[in-house]
Amino acid sequence: MSDLIAPASAMTPTEVEALMAEAKAAIAEGQFDRVLELLDQVGDRLDAWRRVYWGQQLIDARAVEVATTLLRKITKQSPQAPESWAALGNCLSRQGDRAEAQNCFRQAHLLRGWLESRDHGYEFSQDWFSNQLPNWNRHIAPLKDQQDQHKGQPLQGLEIGSFEGMSACWLLDRVLTHPGSQLTCIDPSPQAAFRPNLAKTGRADSVQVLEALSWEALESLRSYTYDLAYIDGCHAPWVAFRDAVQTWPIVRTGGIVVIDDYRYQGHPDECPKPGVDLFMALFAGCFELLNNDYQLFLRKIRDWDGATAPLDRVLLLTDDPMLLDGLGWFLGTVGQLDLAQRVCERAIALYPTTAYAYMTLAQIWAQRGPLPETLPRRYSPLTCRLVRYFACVQPSEVAFTDQLDLEIIVAYLQAIDRQVYWHSPVKNLLGLLDYQIQRQELSGAITAWQNWADWAARGQWGQSLNLPTNARPYRRMAELAIARNYSSVVPLVEVIAAIAHGHPPND
Repeated sequence: MSDLIAPASAMTPTEVEALMAEAKAAIAEGQFDRVLELLDQVGDRLDAWRRVYWGQQLIDARAVEVATTLLRKITKQSPQAPESWAALGNCLSRQGDRAEAQNCFRQAHLLRGWLESRDHGYEFSQDWFSNQLPNWNRHIAPLKDQQDQHKGQPLQGLEIGSFEGMSACWLLDRVLTHPGSQLTCIDPSPQAAFRPNLAKTGRADSVQVLEALSWEALESLRSYTYDLAYIDGCHAPWVAFRDAVQTWPIVRTGGIVVIDDYRYQGHPDECPKPGVDLFMALFAGCFELLNNDYQLFLRKIRDWDGATAPLDRVLLLTDDPMLLDGLGWFLGTVGQLDLAQRVCERAIALYPTTAYAYMTLAQIWAQRGPLPETLPRRYSPLTCRLVRYFACVQPSEVAFTDQLDLEIIVAYLQAIDRQVYWHSPVKNLLGLLDYQIQRQELSGAITAWQNWADWAARGQWGQSLNLPTNARPYRRMAELAIARNYSSVVPLVEVIAAIAHGHPPND
């Protein structure tokens, strides 16, 4: 976004910094009228982007009506500032005024030079894209000119995360204009406006929509296919890492990869930067960095090569358990099994109560061939049990024996809680819970879980995994159990959730 920030001619940097700090303090203290006073005092001497930032801070403070008032003032002070119109549209949409929000978005797009947004009548509820158009015009739009210079060869585009289709519509309007150009959109649940907006481009038949998780969809795509790729899916660092490493081999040399929200600041699970940084360190020398701002623009120079990658240095770049798991998974997929094993073992040593690295370590052992009768002596009993289970091609064959290891169910619950899908945990978990009830009946299964919790708390089984304390995985499991004809497991899911939150099963 730095392209949108120009120093205010009538204010020194020190004055700007002091003003921004005063506005931030006023918002934090709930003195919202003071922010409006500051806006009136400064007028257009402060660039529009910084004033719009106050509006976003007000929205974050749930002062939406004050934010709307402030943003209206800014559009009057600086009517040629597209960022102020986009922000006002987002605010109005949040308040339910969709009609005026559309007008604001179209004005923002008109000021950015995207006339088709108005002419085609696209309808959006949020605009998180148009503020980035200066960089897209600089780095992505020229691809069309290169296409025209090379005898009209059609371009191929890829988008991970489509929402309502704003970026897809812009690409179809401005870049992928050749009749043979195609756009592949990956989104497990695109919004209702997505397909109608595509239809309004007149190019909907040029779009392949894959309603799937990104890692599953990316596995199905051919290598060296795409001229550009836009990664704007799940922002969790480990998912951003996974999306980037899976996207790289399907982009042609010379193609451009754009990664959204690189500098977003919020909840750690919603900030992709650590995962993207790990990707860039691992793929050092494979790209040219075209733009290092709120969005990253990378031009692919070459494919990844394990022989030249700085692997030893990369292994120590993160202590995050999910990123270590993702790194171990990637190294396993490219045949670096010894390094992948080291990464997973390090993750287990750092986070022995977290399941993901055990699951990936088991995959790595499975790639080596049949498991040996004796695993390394350095492995704990828990590691051995989980590796033996998750390394099997058909996990149910191991689980459906006389003794059910409840740690396996906990591992699956952790995987669902953090959206780790390597082992199809939902299907397997439902089957395991159903099997437990068949073997022990509901009362016996409840007792078994209470005993497991008591023994784990006292350390009688050595190291044990932690049950997720989030309500999400249990709620999701109960919903899926009903949808998939496993309704008998719902009471047991509720009991496990109660145990995870420290309540005895009889509550």
